[in-house]
Amino acid sequence: MENVEGIIIKAKKIWLIKINKGLIRISNLYSSYPYLIKVRYNVDNNYYEKNKIVYFGEDISINDKVIITYLKEKPNKIVKIVLGR
Repeated sequence: MENVEGIIIKAKKIWLIKINKGLIRISNLYSSYPYLIKVRYNVDNNYYEKNKIVYFGEDISINDKVIITYLKEKPNKIVKIVLGR
């Protein structure tokens, strides 16, 4: 597995899936939502774009940097995405 830096080119919050942060459900103040993101990264002068559903626990925006872990023999297969602010 290899790591490479990429950027988020599209981000959309998924309102249908709610993740509660507190022990009890009181209101939407204690919940957060995952994102459907599209990332772009470069491996050996080949650009790849992939869609992924991720939960970072904080708000994200377009052009945020991410660290992408991919399989060395298949660069288009993403294993893990970490927010790299």
